[in-house]
Amino acid sequence: PLHGTAFCVLTSGPRLEDAVVYDWKTERATPLLPEGSPWRESRLISVHSVRASSMLLLRVAGKEGDRYLWVDVQGRQPYVADVTHLFPRRPERVVWDPREPTQLFALSEDRLSRLDLLAGMVAPNVAERVLGYGVHNRRLYVLDQEGRFARRTLDGVEEKQLLDDPTLSRALFRPRGLYEIQILSEDLMVFLGDRGDLVSNRLPYRFTEREVIGLEPEPGGKRLLVWTRTSLGVLSFSPTSQRGGVFEHAPSVHWLLTDGRDIEQAYWVYEGSHALYRDGQTLRLVELDADGTHAVRDVVDVRRRSGVLYAEETGLLYLLDQSTGRLSALELLPRRELSALPDER
Repeated sequence: PLHGTAFCVLTSGPRLEDAVVYDWKTERATPLLPEGSPWRESRLISVHSVRASSMLLLRVAGKEGDRYLWVDVQGRQPYVADVTHLFPRRPERVVWDPREPTQLFALSEDRLSRLDLLAGMVAPNVAERVLGYGVHNRRLYVLDQEGRFARRTLDGVEEKQLLDDPTLSRALFRPRGLYEIQILSEDLMVFLGDRGDLVSNRLPYRFTEREVIGLEPEPGGKRLLVWTRTSLGVLSFSPTSQRGGVFEHAPSVHWLLTDGRDIEQAYWVYEGSHALYRDGQTLRLVELDADGTHAVRDVVDVRRRSGVLYAEETGLLYLLDQSTGRLSALELLPRRELSALPDER
């Protein structure tokens, strides 16, 4: 799934000619590559994507070696361009702002470069000794290995220091590794380390020490679904009422369940009253009860090693049928009830 869009990519084999793009709004499936494309027989190695963007950066292997393809799946036929010349080294991570999709930021050996797809040029080392980075609202956010965290222009020019406290930085961030930075709003951001430690700019700053593998922000809210391979939880940044005592109650991860086996995806559903998660081949729905019971029920089993896509707008869950492998839609919530929910509360 291309999160935050109406698109998902379906594959029936390892080659690009085996892939199609499905748009659940129009209910149309389009080949990822057109007939006659020189890359149709190339094998897909990896995919880079960002939330709310219809763009994909594909690393593929073909007769000419590894290539990087820039693909826009929006439109009646996907647009594909070979941008291999912009990648002299294999990047560890590539991100872009959905509002500026022709400006890519690629990290290689702790150095960040900006790739201008329109000009076909690379601006190397717009930031060095990078420990983490992210983009939001046409701004670049960089955390360096000295613990400084700053907001910059897309050209790399520093605009504002957001953290310049070495003592606090050493307490919050590991000196090695890489942090993915998600900007939830202008004053709320989270840092997910490659070892699963979760940090935020809100007290108490560190929320988990390791093992977190995924985050799903609540649309328009201040909550995150947080999951490890075996656990699913909610982190809420909304103010909570005091329950007595003189110490402030800071946000924390409230674990809904800890008996999972191989959790890989999670979605907010029913306008945040429930969470849907995929544990291996099984999809389960969790009711976020105020009394803390959090009833869990099995929904359906899906095809092995396949993802799912949930569209809150329609209440439909898209999955690959366990026995046939066909793309199917399951109605989790009737559309009329979804639109009526706010009036019923």
